[in-house]
Amino acid sequence: HPRCRLVAVVDPLPERARAVAHATGAEVMATVPHDVAAVVIASPTPTHAALIAEHVVAGRFVFVEKPALARSDEVVPNG
Repeated sequence: HPRCRLVAVVDPLPERARAVAHATGAEVMATVPHDVAAVVIASPTPTHAALIAEHVVAGRFVFVEKPALARSDEVVPNG
């Protein structure tokens, strides 16, 4: 979308973060800045529940690759 831009790349692997940031013009950051309105979660499935919960509670829109959760008993708060 023309009004959206990638501003930050957060990844536990610094070389992967640098590669994505370089390809997209974003910055490598240790955490997501507070003023970010939306996040894309593209991590291993077992990490999704905690990351979704963190960003939903922070009031962000969340796009997550499927499957969103590893088990049906993983519950994500609705803010």
